[in-house]
Amino acid sequence: MAFRHWVGKVRRFYQSHLKKDFIASQHARRKGSCQRCGRCCKLGVYCPYLVELEDGGTGCSIYEHRPLQCRAFPITGTDLEDAGCPGFSFEE
Repeated sequence: MAFRHWVGKVRRFYQSHLKKDFIASQHARRKGSCQRCGRCCKLGVYCPYLVELEDGGTGCSIYEHRPLQCRAFPITGTDLEDAGCPGFSFEE
């Protein structure tokens, strides 16, 4: 599974930097909102900017300056499968 997470990380980096139209079309299909579970920040490599909050959730210590691939997550249903993130879905 770790290899799949690394492939996904590279895919999301590529898509978020070079496929902006694809990102926009996917976001138009995306429903829901972030539940602050932090699972996306633990795919492949644990993000050093992920912080535990007092209320039990997680947050990003550089949220306003986070990378493009973080801003775009989740891009596809595969991202949701890999991370197991609650709160998001994609319309068919």
